[in-house]
Amino acid sequence: MLYTKLTQRAMQICFEAHRDQVDKGGMPYVFHPFHLAEQMETEEETCTALLHDVMEDTAWTYEQLAAEGFPSSVMEALALLTHDDNTPYLDYVERLSGNRIAARVKLADLRHNSTAGRLPVIGEKERKRMRKYLRAQAILTRGAADLEEMTLCLQTLLSTAGSTCRLTVILEPDGRVRRYGLSFPADRQEQEYRELYPLLEDLEGQGGSAAQAAAWFSRFS
Repeated sequence: MLYTKLTQRAMQICFEAHRDQVDKGGMPYVFHPFHLAEQMETEEETCTALLHDVMEDTAWTYEQLAAEGFPSSVMEALALLTHDDNTPYLDYVERLSGNRIAARVKLADLRHNSTAGRLPVIGEKERKRMRKYLRAQAILTRGAADLEEMTLCLQTLLSTAGSTCRLTVILEPDGRVRRYGLSFPADRQEQEYRELYPLLEDLEGQGGSAAQAAAWFSRFS
């Protein structure tokens, strides 16, 4: 985290504004803007990351934030990041994509919001949201022409006999599973699978729980 007088004030506002809120997984919401802020490099980006949801999700107004002394560059980015429900989501993302600060914060926001571990359940509603986020990421990275090649990589760790393995599922933009993956600390690379059952058999052969793995994978199938 970048510590300056201005970012510290943004931290205070962020914490107070979100202190009673929780995310979709039931965790304190304030962890989300702080996670984004840790990835930023400049004072302007850090303040924007900390405050990016304040006007949209709390009682704070544009005028109140401006009165705190945040520069016009931060205020412009915050205005762009505040989504008006009357504006289609991808139009909103396209509009903010031309602002360097807003685009950098939004890309970090989308990546964190696409982290499956933050959600207790991955159903059709969540897959639909993630497909929307993929399209938004394509706009911000100027990869819209390659949308069909985009995937969503979701991972979790599972304890086995004497080690920990990493389970991976790669989703297509439409939510279908492209492939599965299994890797152990001693492996040089991840083993890929087109079907789930061979992975579960290999996992059991390494002393892992196929039942636990199947339960996790079932969230995405």
